[in-house]
Amino acid sequence: MCATKASGLCADQRRKKMKVTSISYSRVFSLPEYENEKIGITADIEEGDKTEDKMKELKVTVNSRHNSFMKERLDEEKRQDQIYRLEDMIRNLKAGINMDDDVPF
Repeated sequence: MCATKASGLCADQRRKKMKVTSISYSRVFSLPEYENEKIGITADIEEGDKTEDKMKELKVTVNSRHNSFMKERLDEEKRQDQIYRLEDMIRNLKAGINMDDDVPF
């Protein structure tokens, strides 16, 4: 029997009646230049799902998405760096500077 009752039910009875219907996971990732990125995901819990297993799935999904974002970011930084170098070479060529030693192709 419950020693303390709240809302007509003791704590043990409330826990037994609670049903988890959805679960969320989010994480804040530190990025260069003092930036942060928060990625979160929510999923419904279906009959027979284990919340621990579902939480692991959400964590894997969030981390995977972050890795994809980071790869896209690095690819874009590489493209921007290549564009900058090519534009610099064009400026130098227009100015009449010989760039034979620095041409990457």
